[in-house]
Amino acid sequence: MRVTKISHRLHVLFGRDPNAAKPLTGLKIIDVGCGTGLVTEPLSQLGADVLGIDAAERNVAVAERHAHMSGAPVKYRHALAEDCVDQEGTFDVVMSLEVVEHVADLPAFLESLTRLIAPGGILLIGTINRSLAHISRPSLVPNMCWGGYRAAPTTGPSLSPRRNSMSVCASTASASQNVGASRSTL
Repeated sequence: MRVTKISHRLHVLFGRDPNAAKPLTGLKIIDVGCGTGLVTEPLSQLGADVLGIDAAERNVAVAERHAHMSGAPVKYRHALAEDCVDQEGTFDVVMSLEVVEHVADLPAFLESLTRLIAPGGILLIGTINRSLAHISRPSLVPNMCWGGYRAAPTTGPSLSPRRNSMSVCASTASASQNVGASRSTL
């Protein structure tokens, strides 16, 4: 279900035909904290060029083995987001699902994610916490839109709201007031 919701939003955000055989063809995606590839692999099968990275070498080994058995065209790497400086500004979609709860230095982690976003790309953060209050601080993100952020095309990794893609958007100044009542559509 999660892959369906994510892929549907990506179709909308990037103007893709959801009925195409490989609707995500041409999109470059990185899944930071990919685990064993439960989201990473299906997105690659929808045509996206996907790199999954994880801090746990064992997770990467399991994901690679499964991708090999299924024939999924996905790449995996044992790495942290901070290790991917060679990939800065190259991803249309930077995903990090159920990872922020485990990060020791959240501001540094978010900064490393934003550096990976290509101009016009998006940052998608998923949290089991069901709220983004713990990451919605004005010092971290200038504007916030529930379910993800879109990089401003002219300023590289800085972030601006995606007003055309989600129904609930708020500036971080009021985000903590809206967190309890707002849920991501992703």
